[in-house]
Amino acid sequence: MANIESIKQKILQLDAGSFQNLCDSYLYKIGYPNIVSLGGEAGTRKTTPGTPDTYFITPNGKYIFVEYTTQKANLFAKIKDDLEKCLDTSKTSISHDKISEIIYCHTSSNLAPSQDNEVKVICENVGIKLIIIGINKLAEDIYLFHHNLSRDFLGISISTDQIQTCDDFVNRYNSNRMAAPINTKFLFREKELNDICDAYLKVDVVILSGAAGTGKTRLALHYVKNHPDANNEKIYCIHSNALPIYEDLKLFIDSPGNYFLFIDDANQLSGLQHIIRYVTMKPEGYNVKILITVRDYALQKVIHDVREITSYEIININVFTDDEIKKLLETSLGILNQDYHERIIRIAEGNARIAILAGKVACDSNRLDSINDVSQLYEDYYGASLEDNQLFVNNNMCITAGIVAFLEAIHLEHIDAFVPILQDKGLNRDDFIENIYKLHELEIVDICNDKAVRFSEQCLSNYLLKYVFYDKKLLSLSKMIKACFQSYRERTISSINTLLNIFRNKPLFNFVEKEIKILWDELSTEESPFFFEFVKVFFRINPTETLLILQNQIELEEGVICEWLDIDTEKGKNYQNVTNDIIKILGGFADMADLPTACDLFFQYYLKRPDLYMDFYHTANQCFGINKDSIRYGFCT
Repeated sequence: MANIESIKQKILQLDAGSFQNLCDSYLYKIGYPNIVSLGGEAGTRKTTPGTPDTYFITPNGKYIFVEYTTQKANLFAKIKDDLEKCLDTSKTSISHDKISEIIYCHTSSNLAPSQDNEVKVICENVGIKLIIIGINKLAEDIYLFHHNLSRDFLGISISTDQIQTCDDFVNRYNSNRMAAPINTKFLFREKELNDICDAYLKVDVVILSGAAGTGKTRLALHYVKNHPDANNEKIYCIHSNALPIYEDLKLFIDSPGNYFLFIDDANQLSGLQHIIRYVTMKPEGYNVKILITVRDYALQKVIHDVREITSYEIININVFTDDEIKKLLETSLGILNQDYHERIIRIAEGNARIAILAGKVACDSNRLDSINDVSQLYEDYYGASLEDNQLFVNNNMCITAGIVAFLEAIHLEHIDAFVPILQDKGLNRDDFIENIYKLHELEIVDICNDKAVRFSEQCLSNYLLKYVFYDKKLLSLSKMIKACFQSYRERTISSINTLLNIFRNKPLFNFVEKEIKILWDELSTEESPFFFEFVKVFFRINPTETLLILQNQIELEEGVICEWLDIDTEKGKNYQNVTNDIIKILGGFADMADLPTACDLFFQYYLKRPDLYMDFYHTANQCFGINKDSIRYGFCT
């Protein structure tokens, strides 16, 4: 990663136009709006003659002039000459009383204190403030506060770009031309906002959990920007780029103080516990609050990481009601037609992201029959753009995109798990990486630090996941699951959930079920060491086989004898973690047709392993609705 000296070296290599572009963006970042650049040719790195090079207009109507130079020799004379031109009303047609400030940016370190004072006096004598920004100040501010300037203008990375300001987070989210914007009008979630406020009176970590498209990220951003202490905190938004985050944390949270951290899709983040530990550092002067979003199916993984360190509150975010989707369409897209409302509400099923996409497709085509189901919606919205990029005519590019979509994010140095998948398709490691860079050029994927690859637009990723594995079957889903299950378990589960829950397509559901059963039989026949781990995840696909496997394990397990008085029931008051795999799986049958059989096995196992009373108690109470007295009665009998 970059340091201040390497940033200085890169700045010194800039031509005059590039240096001016960098400084224009830097000044905008530090609070100078309404930039008008006279000394640069728009859309190029060329400079043009003009005085001043750039100017700003303040809210009170006064001007701020800006001059830039990359000249190193005779800098003092150059500054004096440029200032004289700025103060020459015959050249600028602006009187001195209308100029509040002149900013001078340069790339030298050779301006003596006496020279600095002399040029400042020149401006002070006519009532104008002079600010000189040299290479040292510019490099230091870029290193400490404006990492994206280093990336965009200097081509070097200071961090992994996983920690950003709110504005940078929103701008990056919205930069993808195919994404549904995140800075839409905030609607409907007033109760949840109050719930978040109440939760922070009790804990420092709050988790927002809900299905895709329920507005978790939008809600979190609204709270982050508007909560009562926002002006007294350093606020950062954190998202995964499939890279370690520890060094970034040391860079951003570098000294005691008040911090508010928003972690989006926390289950995807490597090193979540590194972040959570900051809430335990109050004695060292770190006052940190954390707001987390996570999809409902990944909630338990996040809870597991958080509860080992601190207490937390969970706020469940429900899907939007039909009336809310209707109002969203009216306010965001101006759709007032009742027939369109009804069709989009039916397709979206409470998912605001899908509702917005459906609304855009309907507006573009001006035809109601253009929006029939989610699969067609994704095809209509993304298909044309991807055809324009000629992605669909290159199967190898599609395969590469499909793998990234399946794994959500990939580190290019750690792709061994799926290299056999590539080889089956006639591709090697170099081919895959070359295709990644082509996808990056087409703005389909993002590459961070030349190492980590991810889709910036979740819906596009969902579409390509379905296109590659189901529509065109360019890759075998069962082989992909087998290759990635051990190394990328959470991401594998996430992709299967996406196929089953986003598209809600019966033929697609049957296809996924068939692929999982194919792999189930294969792992069972092979007596694979991770077969039972696979069963734990996918038992709902094959419930009868699962119950037979559990029955066999229960019969083989040796029984335990213990006295009721030996059981510590007091710890059940705050008991949250079931550790026994058999009990966990049986609890998952609570809403399934095989529940009676699962309950029978549950009590058989209970009589055999009374030492696991707290696991049984928690599961029976939470999953089966069986109270404590019934469990104790079963123990005593």
